[in-house]
Amino acid sequence: MKPNTALGLLASGLALGLGSLPGGSPRRRLAWRALALLPFLLGVATLVEYLAEVDLGIDEILFRDDPGAVRTPFPGRMATVTALSFVLSSAALLGLETGNRPVRLLTDALALIIVLLALLGLLGYLYEVEYLSGVLGYSGFALHTAVALSILGLSILVTRPGEGLLAPFASPTPAGAWGRRLLAAVAVVPVALGWLRLEGQRAGLYGTDFGTSLYAATMVLLLAGVVYAGTASLVREEAIRRGVQEDLRRAKEAAEAAGRELESFSYSVSHDLRAPLRGIDGFSQALLEDHADRLDDRGRDHLQRVRAAAQRMGQLIDDLLDLSRVGRAELARERVDITALARAVAADLARGAPGRSIEWIIEDGLEAEGDPRLLRLVLENLLGNAVKYSGLKPSARIGFGAEGAGPGRVFTVRDEGAGFDMAHAGRLFEPFQRLHHGREFPGTGVGLATVRRVVTRHGGRVWAEGRPGEGAAFHFTLGGGERGAGPREGGRNVKEEA
Repeated sequence: MKPNTALGLLASGLALGLGSLPGGSPRRRLAWRALALLPFLLGVATLVEYLAEVDLGIDEILFRDDPGAVRTPFPGRMATVTALSFVLSSAALLGLETGNRPVRLLTDALALIIVLLALLGLLGYLYEVEYLSGVLGYSGFALHTAVALSILGLSILVTRPGEGLLAPFASPTPAGAWGRRLLAAVAVVPVALGWLRLEGQRAGLYGTDFGTSLYAATMVLLLAGVVYAGTASLVREEAIRRGVQEDLRRAKEAAEAAGRELESFSYSVSHDLRAPLRGIDGFSQALLEDHADRLDDRGRDHLQRVRAAAQRMGQLIDDLLDLSRVGRAELARERVDITALARAVAADLARGAPGRSIEWIIEDGLEAEGDPRLLRLVLENLLGNAVKYSGLKPSARIGFGAEGAGPGRVFTVRDEGAGFDMAHAGRLFEPFQRLHHGREFPGTGVGLATVRRVVTRHGGRVWAEGRPGEGAAFHFTLGGGERGAGPREGGRNVKEEA
């Protein structure tokens, strides 16, 4: 190996090592580019020497070459194949810096050419064909140089393989695994067969015609075996795919049947269970109104309790039906004016809380993609909770706003009410889980579960923050956002005296 060849290989290896590391300081990137450029300069200068038949004085700048070196008409000068490989490797190394796919494909193509040139040299030594390890009368291609260049080219190819030509082979799929196995066979078997064919011919076992025919027949059998194995593998995969599709079809039919049963159950709940509850509530009211004079205070209290329990059961049935419908209803996505929707809900809530002072801070210009009916359900629950849990204060201040833009926009409902302990935040969105006593803040514990189901169906998420006695903030996205703050400054301040 010539000194300049060793220097170029060392620089290429160091550049490849630095370039394969993630990130990096500007100083390290500068060093990497300088190391990648050095083999290019050596290769170009050597090619100029060969083509222009000049001596630039670089061949023995490090060490003097042995005057009797084999296949060295120009002392100290690297082979033309080595020089060309250095030019290609420098371009490929510099191309690793970009994340552009077309550039990366070009980089891998250059690396493949390097591997091909090195492979020709290796085959020249293996098959004892001197012409392959040198170009005409120029300096020969050393065996260890061919090995080093092949390793360099392959190293460039396998650096972040998922980005370039090797992406199909790097795939974790069965096809990727089959491709990797096939590559190993393609790289070894033809070379071994070629060597056996030449050795048999040189030993006089057969002539050129027979050897060529034997090699061709063997390759046909090999390729046929590869095709057979590949076809069998595809057939197995297809059988597995069909089995999975059949399982999915059965699961879909079972889910549709369960949906029909749930629809029937919902109908039964909506009609058959409501009728007895209406009877209990109605007759209890009739007793209170028509026969109050025959009842003592204790009897009237009992009837009031019966009516309250029947009404709570009716509300629970309504909430469960809402939760069920949210999971089954088809989304009708459209552009929704969230600001107008929030103000409409706020107006309804204010009318339902006469005598309370509620200050609404609702941000202008809020829009989102979603199902308006389901999004109204979200706001009814979140804003309704804000009103309810602010009920112990003489006046309530409730805000609704957003941060960010696009699918990751974070909407926030904020209040200054009872709040909650963050240690129990994980229970908030589970059905029937409540963090406050029902006598203090009545409810069924289904509303926030409904909110989570609606938000999840829109591709978003919901979470909450709060402190006991200081209020709470409920955040939600409608398409994969990150956590953000609550309402921005500048929302319109709408104060309603209810």
